[in-house]
Formats: sequence, structure tokens, C-alpha cells
Amino acid sequence: MAMTEFEKKMLAEVKGIRKELHEMNKPVKIDSQVDGKDIVNAVNENMLNAIKTSGESWK
Repeated sequence: MAMTEFEKKMLAEVKGIRKELHEMNKPVKIDSQVDGKDIVNAVNENMLNAIKTSGESWK
């Protein structure tokens, strides 16, 4: 069964909406946001710096 012009346009519109929703669903990181990995890395870096500087003060 052949599709009418209306059905073709409607199908194209639905595919476009589906693509837009798929793009909107992708996670986007904003500079002001942090994730768990950023927090862990910052804590580790701070702890290493604290250990290094505390060792120097004992000398």
C-alpha cells in the first residue's frame, strides 16, 4: 500500500521529533556542575598535598 503525501510528511515529522528527543536526552555537562569523579579527584589531590606539606613540617 502506497503512502499518501500527508502520511509521508507526518512520518518525517515524527522521525524529526524522535531525533530531537534523543538529542535532548543526552547528558550535557555544564562548567558549574560537578560529578562524583570530579569530587573524588579533588579530594585525592587535596589529601596528597596535605600529606606532602605535613611531612615537610616534621623535618
